Amino acid sequence: MNKKALEYLADLSLLLIALIWGSTFIIVKESIEKVEPSLFISYRFLIASLILLPFLIIKKDKVNKDSVLAGLFIGAVLFTVFYFQTFALKYITASVTGFLTGIYTLFVPILSYVFLRKKPYPTSIVAVFLSTIGLYLISFQNTLNFGVGEVFALINAFGIAVHIILTDYYSKKYDTTVLTAIQIMVVTFLSIIFTYASGIDIKIKPEKDIIFALILTGFLATVVAFFIQTAMQKYTTPTKAAILFTLEPVSSAIFGYLIGKEILTFNQYIGASIIIIAMLVSEVGSALIRSKR
Repeated sequence: MNKKALEYLADLSLLLIALIWGSTFIIVKESIEKVEPSLFISYRFLIASLILLPFLIIKKDKVNKDSVLAGLFIGAVLFTVFYFQTFALKYITASVTGFLTGIYTLFVPILSYVFLRKKPYPTSIVAVFLSTIGLYLISFQNTLNFGVGEVFALINAFGIAVHIILTDYYSKKYDTTVLTAIQIMVVTFLSIIFTYASGIDIKIKPEKDIIFALILTGFLATVVAFFIQTAMQKYTTPTKAAILFTLEPVSSAIFGYLIGKEILTFNQYIGASIIIIAMLVSEVGSALIRSKR
């Protein structure tokens, strides 16, 4: 497969991940109303780790000191992402959490240029600003009041930007399965330690909806999603990845309405439309630039 086709495949794969992640916002929110957030994260990633363990054993010849250190680094960042995201969901709606999370589109181009020396396409910069406008329309209604939930969501957004940059860098150097498995296991370990240190009872309610949420997020939104991201992000740019991931808040709004009956305002619909336009600007712009070259 040529470079152009790989980039299109990577972009489609990242869009799929955004849809998957967005669809789980409302499911996680409803679950953490019954289960402590850190306990939910612990079980979610424990399930993912158990699924990935046999594959890591198969790929043991690809495991070395450098790949383990890379996995530890990415895993530590990913832990902070999920910690702040899940706690944000405890205080604000799934839709607002999803939209504030999308602010990472502002951070990625800056971090990409500073640390990777990758200068974004001009059309990507335009798309970043369009997506930011869309996120503004979606997130803030009437006032710009910020509470604990909003702060958690913004810290989470910065963590996601760092994770995208690290994935871009390390995915080109180490095996996809090894990198995915180690970072997931790191999140599991840190989550269990945090939960235990917080004095939270590790027993979980055996309710059908909670078990369903854990299996869904553990397998689909963790194992499948992070494996695809690690495997495919290397074929596109970090800035484009960030723009494509802004479909996540749009997806969270749709599923927030369908499952949780969270109603969107007219401004939020306009904002979602602008985000989709931003993705089109990014894709068409990069395609035109490639064709000229």
